[in-house]
Formats: sequence, C-alpha cells, structure tokens
Amino acid sequence: LERAGRAVTTGATSWADDAKPAQFDGASATSAADGADAIIVVVGERPDRSGEANSVVDPSLPAGQPELLEHVLELARARAQRPPRLVLVVIAGRPLVLPACADAFGAVLWSFHPGSEGGLGLADVLLGAAEPGGRLPITIP
Repeated sequence: LERAGRAVTTGATSWADDAKPAQFDGASATSAADGADAIIVVVGERPDRSGEANSVVDPSLPAGQPELLEHVLELARARAQRPPRLVLVVIAGRPLVLPACADAFGAVLWSFHPGSEGGLGLADVLLGAAEPGGRLPITIP
C-alpha cells in the first residue's frame, strides 16, 4: 500500500504455532489502528498448516486471532463519531470457521495462500486497481 502512495501503519501478532500459540498484543493493535480511516486485519494460517497430511481437529482461526478481531471491533465501536472501515483478509489453504464477529466487517477477502507476489496482488485488490475474482474448487461454509 505504501507503494501506491498511501500512508500505512502496521501492527501485528505473530503466526501461531500449534505447540506455542501467538500472544495477542492489544496495545500494539490499538496504536496501529488509532485514528485510521480504514483498518485491514489479516488473519489465517501458515502454508504448512494445510494440504495433505496436515489435518486439524478444529478448523477455527489459530489462537490469538479471534481475540484480535474482537479487539478491532471494540476499537471501531469506541469511535462512534467516525468509525473506520473494517476489512478482513483471510490467508488459508482451506475453509476456516470464522468467529461471529467477522460479520461486522464491511468486506472479507479470502486470498488462500497467494505466493511471493501475493502482497502486491492484495494491495491492488484493496486499492481498487484489480477486481477480485476466481473459481473456487471447494465450498466455504
């Protein structure tokens, strides 16, 4: 997004490891979202968590990510005078169960695992330079 001349502030939690879940850092998320016109939250799974021989019992978002979504919604609600636009980007190689709070986001973009140029492609979609589209080989419940 910076390449497109847009001001960007970032704040993130690390990818969760099944053996060691990510710790959610509310202060980092709050400072990154403070005063923003739009908040883009990226959640999902590492590429090595999907594919053959990588089944999981619980198809929910990894630990820490549902808490991040709830925190962002609280931030948006606290700014009732001028709430930010909320966009959710999901990166995963399979369908995931999103928490109910995901319904409050104005847009959800499912990118699967976009590869090494995926960030540039996502930026083009988010800025309106490209229209998202494609055919899915699966059904997302």
